[in-house]
Amino acid sequence: MIVGTVLVVLFFTIVGTLMVKERGTEAAYVTKPVKEKYTMKDALSVFKLRPVVSLFLAMLFITAATNIFNGSLLYYLSYIISNPKLLSAASFLGMLGALAAGLLVPKLSQRYGKNICTLQVWY
Repeated sequence: MIVGTVLVVLFFTIVGTLMVKERGTEAAYVTKPVKEKYTMKDALSVFKLRPVVSLFLAMLFITAATNIFNGSLLYYLSYIISNPKLLSAASFLGMLGALAAGLLVPKLSQRYGKNICTLQVWY
């Protein structure tokens, strides 16, 4: 079920994002609306851009890791600890960790620069 959900969300996210294309300035919309047709080839050409590919892969791995972690946490709490009610407390602690990271990462980025964690392959 998770794989099916991920595939559906992935499909609609990719198609929806790839079909967005800049058509002109705001003045062009006021004077004469432009109707353009886009092909799937136009949409897939976005994958030639390295930042798009790296963002797509990063989000794919982050989503997969989050789902694997949540599934294994529920398994651990249900069958090893035998108390699935602890899932809410564990989720709350995870949220606090994410908030702390959200506050800490910008400060570290300002101090050490943003290129400390990037892959040089993409540049």
